[in-house]
Order: sequence, then structure tokens, then C-alpha cells
Amino acid sequence: MSKNDKVRIGSYFVSLIVFAITLFVFRYFFSLPGLENAIVLNDKWDVKINDKVYEDVILDKLSFDATDKGDVIDIICTIPEFDYIEPILVLDVYHSAYSVYVDDEFIFSYGMSELESGKMILGGYNYINLPADSSGKELRVKFLFSENDAWTNINTPFIDDAADVHLDILGEYMPQVLCGTFLILFSLGLTLLGILMIGRNADGMPLVYTGIFAFIIGGWTITNVPILGMLSGNRMLTMLVEYFSVYVGMIPVFLFLKHMRRDAKNKFLNVTLEILLCANILLIVVTIVLHLLNIVHFVAMLIPFHILDLIGIIYYIGSGLYYRLSGRRRSESRMLLGAGLLALCVGYDIVVFNLGKYYLSWFSGMVGLSSWGGIIFTGFMIYEICVELIRQVEDKTERDILLKIAFTDQLTLLNNRAKFNEDILEIEQGGKEYTLISFDLNFLKKSNDSMGHETGDQLLIVFAETISQSFGTKSIAYRMGGDEFAVIVPGCDREEIERMLKIYETTIELKNNCGYQFVVSAAYGVSYSDEAHPYDRHTVMKIADDRMYAMKKNMKAERE
Repeated sequence: MSKNDKVRIGSYFVSLIVFAITLFVFRYFFSLPGLENAIVLNDKWDVKINDKVYEDVILDKLSFDATDKGDVIDIICTIPEFDYIEPILVLDVYHSAYSVYVDDEFIFSYGMSELESGKMILGGYNYINLPADSSGKELRVKFLFSENDAWTNINTPFIDDAADVHLDILGEYMPQVLCGTFLILFSLGLTLLGILMIGRNADGMPLVYTGIFAFIIGGWTITNVPILGMLSGNRMLTMLVEYFSVYVGMIPVFLFLKHMRRDAKNKFLNVTLEILLCANILLIVVTIVLHLLNIVHFVAMLIPFHILDLIGIIYYIGSGLYYRLSGRRRSESRMLLGAGLLALCVGYDIVVFNLGKYYLSWFSGMVGLSSWGGIIFTGFMIYEICVELIRQVEDKTERDILLKIAFTDQLTLLNNRAKFNEDILEIEQGGKEYTLISFDLNFLKKSNDSMGHETGDQLLIVFAETISQSFGTKSIAYRMGGDEFAVIVPGCDREEIERMLKIYETTIELKNNCGYQFVVSAAYGVSYSDEAHPYDRHTVMKIADDRMYAMKKNMKAERE
């Protein structure tokens, strides 16, 4: 890889890091107010979980055993004073139907029909209009759970003005929104570039896999906060994107790994990768079937996919360490570093999510590193693709140079006999018509004997220039060896060949008027592929040679 290539790739990778830093700077110096203007209802709640009562609790510090289907939770507090014109109560609720009361007066319910029919209740933010005079009144929310293992803590409600609520929520989640939007736009560009490369017979699949992975991480980032649901109003879309981002996220990584290691010879690691890929696809199919049959909703399959994701990351790192330490794939260092950082971010989110859900409720809001890990890992994947593409270009260039050397006559720089044999065989197999002109250069031995081999070499070079200039750019000239040359002209147009031969003879005359110590002269024979029946290159070559030798004999007789 050249120094310039390394600089370009390094600059591209650094730009990802700069973007991440920019997000942090934007968040802390130029961000929207977030929920600073809202009233967060965190303190002085009375909570009843089935038959157990908790008094005067702080919601974000409350944790309890995981609720199951059919459990009931009541939460009660006094609504603080506010001066909002249109007060809105915002609840972030999953896996539960619920009803809202102000001073025991019913004002809102959600999910009751789904609960009665046994269907999945879509979660997310609900915006509930409160009475303008509800300050100081009792607020009660009753939750009825539709899924097992649903809650171990309660998301804190808040009250905001209807005119500001969406903007405040957007400000609260601005870094995630920017990060997810960047990944989605970036992924579309990568995928399009990969498809264009495939269309041009280049290896664009790694870019496609990377683009898909970046899109999945971006989608998860956007839906992991309430922005998509808030903008689209489609809860099902939001939940499908959020959960299936987790469920399918490792598939493009597995495909990327399989493609990049397609030349790897370790059978155990290759089979293990195939098993992981098939297991992920099978688990997705089972999840969809169970959900459609209303046996187990797809939201209940989160833990199996968490486990599979962790196994996949462990495999990624373990197999990379094997290849790196065995010295078989030096590029694994970069892939290992990217995977290690992603594993730390995803592992942190999974551990913190489950700690917050099952053990320590104050952990519940401390997730969100996976999107940053996704950006970093995407950067490493792109870097690896760029390195691989550059290596392929260098290898191809080297092969082309070696082929050119192998197929080129080093004195005249025309194609040699090996190239002639390959080209004429390819033309014959393709069934294309062509004209073959065989040449035998006169006076080469005489020039070598009387004036030295340097003069003989110059004669060969001048004649090579003559036939290259005379038969058009679509024709191919060859030095067959010694004083023998050949030209292949596409097609069997007799008149066109006659015109080219006249140009050749004129060029010969011009060369002989240039003051060389030698005479440029050659016998030639022309044959056409349509003269051979059946179509056979050996017959065409024999006809050309016979006519060339006949002309040589006549030229010799004329000189005598």
C-alpha cells in the first residue's frame, strides 16, 4: 500500500472519530434544553404491586421482582403546581395496558382491547391531556401486564406543555438522534457504492454487508429513543425496528466475516461460523412463527438473541486471535480491535440493561453505548475493506505486469508468440471472423553478419513500428520469433485489408527513405478465417504461411 493510500484511509477513519467527538460537543454546548423545562414526577409516590405496598418512594430508585402476565401495579402521587396552558402527562410504558385517573376520575386508558384478546401491546410514549386545573390533585396510574418477566422498575413520568413536549424530548435525545441519522445516511451511501462495485464486476459485497450493519445499528439507535414513534405515530414500526435490529444485527457481521475469511483453511472455525449464521436465521424464523401464532410475542425473545449476540462477538474475537497469533492473517489485528470495542459497548449495554431490569433500577437509564460502538466498528470494517481492496488492486497490478512481461517481446515491445497463441485460440472459440497476415522480414541475417547485431536489432524495431502503424488500432501485431511477425485484424473485409496493405507499403517506402543502413523489406501472406472449412485456426495459419512463402520466393527470384 502506498503512503498516499494510507493517508486517505487514515483520514477517512479519523473523520468518523471526529464526527463522534462533534456529537459530544454539540450535546453539551449547543443542545436543546431537553426535559429541564418539564416537571419530572420522580418523588413521593405510593406504589402497590399486587398486594405489596411501598410508600413515599422515589421511582428511579425503586426495584422489585419481575412482573408477570396478569400482575397489577398502582402508582399514586400528588400533581405538583404548574403553569402550563395545555399540560401533557407523558408515560413511557411497555408490555402493559394501563388506565389514568385524576382524583379518581378516569381520563385515559391504553391497551385494554389487546390485553383482553391476548395480543401484544405496543409500547412507547403516550401523551395524555391533563385537566388544566389538575395541580394539587391525586394522579393514579393502574398497570395491567400482558407479558411475563416484564418490569422490575417503573419509567419516571413527566408533565410538560403540549407546545414544547416534542421539542423537549428531541433535545433530551439529541446525541442518539444525530448518531442514528448519521449511521443510516452513511449506510445508504456504503450500500449503494457496494452495489455499483458489484455491477462493475468488483468485490463490493463487504461494503454492502457493512452498509447493512450500519443501517441496523442506526435504526436501533433511532428507535431506542422515542423519536421515530413520535414522528411517525406508528408504534408497531418502532418496535419492529428496535427489536429486530437486535435480532438480525449479527447476520451482516457473520456474512462480512465469512466473505473476508473466504480463503481461510481452518475447517472448525469455518463450520462454527456457518452454525452461528444458521442459528441466528433459525431463531429469527422461530420468533416470527411464534409471534404470528400468538404463542410468544417477539419482545419476549430478547434474552436468547442477547446470548446469541454475545456468543457471536466471542467467536469473532476468539477466531481473530487464533488467526492473528498463528500469523495467517495479519489484518485480524484491526478487525480484533474494532470487534473488541464493539463487544465492550454492546456487552456494557446488555449487562446494564439486565442489571437495571432485574436488580438495580438506577442502572436502567445508563444504556446507549452500542450505537457508538457501532460507529467505531463500522469504521474498522471500512478500513479493513479499503485495505483489502488496495491489496487486490496491487495484486492485480502485479499480475498484469508479470503477464505483460510474459506476453511481450522485450526488443520490439510487440506481443510475442505465447500471446498470439492465446489470442487466436480465444478468437476461434468465440466464433469471430478475423484476418491473419504473416510476415517474414528480409535481410535480417545479412544485417547481423555485415553490420552487427545492433543494426539487426534496429531493423527489427523499425519493422515492428511499421506494422504497428499500418494496420489500425483495432489490429494486434506480434513478433513470432526471429524474423517472423504476424498481425491479426478483426473481420474479413477484403477491401479494408487491401487499403491497409497499401498503407503498409507506403510506410515501408518512407522508412527506406530515412537513411537507415539497412533495407526494410518483408514478404507477407494474407488469409481470412472464412477460407477455413471447418472454422480452424491451424488452416488459417497454414494458408497465410503458404502465401507468405510464395511471395518470398517471388521476391528472391526478382532480386536474382
